[in-house]
Amino acid sequence: MSARWMLYCYDALGLGHVRRALAVARAVLPLRDDLAALLVTCSPQIDALPAPAGLDYVKLPSARKLANDRYTSRTLRLEPESLVTLRARLLLDLARGFRPDLLLVDKSPAGMMGELHDTLRLLYGAAHGTRLVLGWRDILDDPARIHAEWSARDTLALIERHYEEIWVYGDPGLYDVRREYALPQSLARRVRYLGYLAPACDPFRYRRDFGVE
Repeated sequence: MSARWMLYCYDALGLGHVRRALAVARAVLPLRDDLAALLVTCSPQIDALPAPAGLDYVKLPSARKLANDRYTSRTLRLEPESLVTLRARLLLDLARGFRPDLLLVDKSPAGMMGELHDTLRLLYGAAHGTRLVLGWRDILDDPARIHAEWSARDTLALIERHYEEIWVYGDPGLYDVRREYALPQSLARRVRYLGYLAPACDPFRYRRDFGVE
């Protein structure tokens, strides 16, 4: 029986989040021939990005950022509340139908404007035991700004309640999120460092292509 991973990310400005999700899939899929991986994203550029073999995706209606944690529809003529309601229902239906063994959420634990709340509640209580994982780059933002956002949204309580692990794409020797963002010990214990997500480098090809002796 295959394992199932669902990767969630949204990109309203650039390509950083979706490229990070693709990098995770690209690193894992060649090692797991039993893995079915589904990316859920709203990036309007997803069709133009090279995806690893074995990864499929579902495109959510795209969003455009207005301000911090405020988004509107990029294309559809929908009010922001209607857009979030639509996307939240789609995410919930996907989770019910796909029944992932692991849900990896990129950066925002509640999703865009809180659209993941119902999905998190469903999967956290799922009988088949979905593992909920939050993925962070090592430097999120200025610590004071991050703590203000976390306080306003009750973010740490949400992570505490639902997420079993926090995967950090970085090196604690260079930037330790546990210390820099003063994570409580209960969450600091859930942090796992995966190193930086970078494509494998063939030194012989590098030397040939760039004329390095």
